[in-house]
Amino acid sequence: MESKTPRFYELSISSRLEQLAREADLPLEDLLPLGGKPILTTETADHMIENAVGVYGMPLGIARNFFYGETGPRGRRLCRYDNRA
Repeated sequence: MESKTPRFYELSISSRLEQLAREADLPLEDLLPLGGKPILTTETADHMIENAVGVYGMPLGIARNFFYGETGPRGRRLCRYDNRA
């Protein structure tokens, strides 16, 4: 039986932000700055660092279904992927 629920990557960006807010128990308003509207002006950047010449945006993604905290050989922390989700 195939699920009717779209996978995270199939959602629109606004729907992804809504789902992330629900899963993280955060108000959606806290995540709205991630929605693509520039929040840093060149004037602000100029006051933050020396010799600022501009501002650029980069995509921000979420890695889902990873579990951290297991300890492996030699006491190193492990990360494992759960593809069942």
